[in-house]
Amino acid sequence: MLKMRFLLLLFIVIFAANACNRADKPAAADKAIIGTWKLMEMTSKPFPAKEISESDVIGGHMTFKEDKTFEGEVVYPKTPDKNLKVSGTYSVEGQTLTVNNQANNSTTKSTLRFEDDMMIATPEKQGAVISYYKRIR
Repeated sequence: MLKMRFLLLLFIVIFAANACNRADKPAAADKAIIGTWKLMEMTSKPFPAKEISESDVIGGHMTFKEDKTFEGEVVYPKTPDKNLKVSGTYSVEGQTLTVNNQANNSTTKSTLRFEDDMMIATPEKQGAVISYYKRIR
């Protein structure tokens, strides 16, 4: 009987410690987005992240900071006159990223998904392109 109580107590302690660990962790997408990301591809059709390679049509980078600001550049290697610097603020609620871009005074909402070192941003607006980013910092 003493052995059974010990095992039950041990189970409760392990369960409680695990629950505390999960409660202390910040929202995954909110913290996972912080850093610098290389724009690998933009496409209208979804692909598994592991099948994405660097595009020769579009590129650039985005840096998301802890203070909820971002900056970056979209680069068109074949038409450099279209290159665009972007900056502004962002917020993450659950898996939804809201970007307020000061460069063109626009707001975009996207659903975020993370796979390995990739971030996939699927816009809520119909017909918008899916962006695939690879973490570089």
